[in-house]
Amino acid sequence: MPRLRVAIHLDAYVQPRWIVRVLEGVVASPCCEVVSVSAGGRGGGAGSLLGRLAADPSHALLSLFTALDDRAYGRPDDALAPGDVRAALGAVAPSDDGVGALDVVLSFARSPVPGALASRAHHGVWTLHFGPVPASDAELVGLHEVLGGQGVVVTELRSDADGGRVLARAVSRADVRSVRRGRNVLLLKGAALVTRALKDLHDQVDERASAGGGRFEFRPAVAEGPSRPDNGDMARLLVGHGLRYARELVDRSLYVQQWVMAYQISPRFPSGAPFRYLLPPTDRFWADPFAAQRGDQRYILFEEAPFATGRGHISVMALRPDGSPGEVARVLERPYHLSYPFLFRHGGEEFMIPETSERGGVEVYRARGFPHGWELVEEMLPGVAAADVTLRQVGDRWWMFTDVAVAGTRLHNEELHIFHAPTPFGPWTPHRRNPVFSDARRSRPAGALFELDGVLYRPAQDSSVRYGWSMSINRVTRLTPDDYEEEPCARVLPDWDPRLIATHTLNRDGDLTVIDAGMLRLR
Repeated sequence: MPRLRVAIHLDAYVQPRWIVRVLEGVVASPCCEVVSVSAGGRGGGAGSLLGRLAADPSHALLSLFTALDDRAYGRPDDALAPGDVRAALGAVAPSDDGVGALDVVLSFARSPVPGALASRAHHGVWTLHFGPVPASDAELVGLHEVLGGQGVVVTELRSDADGGRVLARAVSRADVRSVRRGRNVLLLKGAALVTRALKDLHDQVDERASAGGGRFEFRPAVAEGPSRPDNGDMARLLVGHGLRYARELVDRSLYVQQWVMAYQISPRFPSGAPFRYLLPPTDRFWADPFAAQRGDQRYILFEEAPFATGRGHISVMALRPDGSPGEVARVLERPYHLSYPFLFRHGGEEFMIPETSERGGVEVYRARGFPHGWELVEEMLPGVAAADVTLRQVGDRWWMFTDVAVAGTRLHNEELHIFHAPTPFGPWTPHRRNPVFSDARRSRPAGALFELDGVLYRPAQDSSVRYGWSMSINRVTRLTPDDYEEEPCARVLPDWDPRLIATHTLNRDGDLTVIDAGMLRLR
C-alpha cells in the first residue's frame, strides 16, 4: 500500500518541543510522507503564557499560578520548550497549489487551514484536543482537570471529515499537584496518538473505521469550551485545589499511607465470606498478592517494600492449617524493583514473572522447590518496560497482557498491550491493535484472568482518582491476534472500610482469594 501523503499546518516554524517530536515521528514513519508544510510566520507558536497574558489584568491569577508552578516543577526536558521544526521536516517544500491530492492535513495552528489545502485532504484535517483545550493552547493542558480535581484528562485526535469524528482517544490520570508536571506526560501521549492513528489508517487495522467502530468514534467525548480561565474562574479553581492539598497534608501528618493485604478462604467465588487483614509492620508495605494452593497448603506471594528504600522484593507467607497467617519469608530479591509476582504452571513446573519494568524486559523464574529457590530461566521482550505481566492460555495460544508506558513518560497505568505466542516463553508477537486501550480506568492488569461459568474475565486497575484506586472487572468477549473486546461488568471499590483509599490487585487459587488495599493507619 502506498504511503499516506501528509501536509502540516503551523503558525510558525518555532514550535514547542512536543510538536517537533510529533513531526519527527511522522517523518520517520514508513506509513507516511510529509509532502508540504504551511507556516504563517506568526510568532508565539511556543511563546510563554506569561508573555501573552502580562498585559491582560483579567488573567493575572493564571499568570501568577503558571509562574509558581513553573518554578516549583520546571524541568529541563519541558515539552513546551521551543524548537525549530525545520530540522525535523528537512527538505519538505512549503505548501502551494501544486501539492496535489493529500490524505491528511495535520494542524497545530490557531489560524484556520487554507481552504485550498483542506479541500485536498481525503481524510480531512486532523487536530489534537486535551479536554476542552486545543493543541494550539498547549500551555493550558490539564489546568481545568488538575485544579478542578477531575481525576482524568481525555485526549482526542479529531478529524473534520464525515461531520467530525474521533480517530484516537486516551484517558489519562491528571497530576494531583502540578499542571506543568502532568502536562509533559499528556503532550507526549498526544504525540503518540497521532502516529498511531496514521499507522491505523495506512494499515486499515480496523475495517470498521468507515462505520465508526473500533477506535473510530463519531462523537467527541469532551465538548469545546472556554479554555482560558479569567481571575474569577482561577479563584474558584485555586480554592478547591488548596482545600484538597490541605486535607492531604492533614492525612500525611496523622496517618501512614500503607498497602496491606486481606484474604478469604471459601469454596465459592465470589463469596460473602469475610476477609481477614494481613497488616505489615509500619516501616513497609505489602501489595500485589497472588494466591497459591498446593494440596492442603495455602501460600500468598506478594511484593514487600520497606519505606526506607522503596525497592520491592518478593516474599511469601504460608497460611497455617487453621487458616491463620504464618511467618513471612523473602524468596526473591534483585538489585532493582520487583513486584506483582505472577504465577503459572507449565510442564509440571512452577514459574513466576515478577514485575521488572524498572530494568526493562520480562524475566521468568522457575521454582526449584516451591515457593522458594527461584532461578532465572528466561528473559523476554528485551528493552520493553512491561508492567504487571499477566499470562493466560486460551486454546493453543498463550496471551500476555501488560501495561507499556509511552516512551518518555514512565507512566504505567494507561496503555494495555497484548502479545501472543505458542508457548509461555515466546516467541511473542504484538497484537495488531497495540495498545488495545489507552485508558487509566481499565488498562493495567490487576491480577490473573479467571473463568466463571465458561466466561473469561480480566481484572484491571482503575487509576482515575489516584494510583490503584479501584478495580474494573471486564468480561472478555473477543480475543484474536487482530482484535480484542471486553465489557466492564463489575467494580471493586475501596469502600468496605473507612480507612481504605485504594485497592488494585485480586487473585484466587483453590479456595483462597487474596486482595490488597491502600490503608490510612494512624502514626
